[in-house]
Amino acid sequence: MSCSKRNDQIDNKITITFWHSFVASTIPSLEELIKRFEVEHPEITIKAQYVPTGDALVQKLITAIQSQTAPDISWIHA
Repeated sequence: MSCSKRNDQIDNKITITFWHSFVASTIPSLEELIKRFEVEHPEITIKAQYVPTGDALVQKLITAIQSQTAPDISWIHA
């Protein structure tokens, strides 16, 4: 038994899709956090995408879930 990665997993990159509705003034901070995370975890890329809040966001998320295209992470303000 081993805890090391398989050879075919070593070079694989992971992309995490992140939907958010942060306001424009907070975007630079979010981008800096993502950049720092990616430096510490070079095998992971965060693809952040702004999605407006409200009913449109909820409907977009429901549609994405139903079509199996949902983001890996979604931040929804309640």
